[in-house]
Amino acid sequence: MNETYLKDLAQRTGVLVQELPQYRAILDVAAGAVFALFRANALGYKHRDGQLSDKYLQNLVTRLQKMGRGQLPQKHGWLAGFYFNSAIQRIAAAGEQLAGILGRLDRQAKRKGEEANTANISLALDQIRAEVNRFKHDETGLEKGREVTPSLAVEGLFEIIQTLETHKERLMSANPQSRRR
Repeated sequence: MNETYLKDLAQRTGVLVQELPQYRAILDVAAGAVFALFRANALGYKHRDGQLSDKYLQNLVTRLQKMGRGQLPQKHGWLAGFYFNSAIQRIAAAGEQLAGILGRLDRQAKRKGEEANTANISLALDQIRAEVNRFKHDETGLEKGREVTPSLAVEGLFEIIQTLETHKERLMSANPQSRRR
């Protein structure tokens, strides 16, 4: 992951928070993704496209025993993976929220007879969402390997920020909708 690029995304997200305060929820999720990618990078995250090893599982037991004694991981590949998982979950959530926002804006524009052209969610976000869904819903999770690389995660985050910037004028005059629980 390119730290300079992550810094740029952080700056751009900060500007959007100031310009679109009504969308602070999605921007806060994106900010958490930026932070998590920074931490994963700083901890030396390594992409794993193969199956978890038996040694990994032995180390996991050791790590859990240490946590049971109150010794939390400080610098380790597992912790880097933890932050990477956090990043992609946040990117998937923000991407899904953004798709909903843009869809709603399109529907509102069509009802007014205006042109609606907001559908530009990327293939990267689709791939990230698929991996997060596998992580959440598949009993084997990511046991057999990952498909989302660090560069793909950054690309997905970039797409969210870029899309918000592109549609900023329309978003400034809109308000987020909450779903009833």
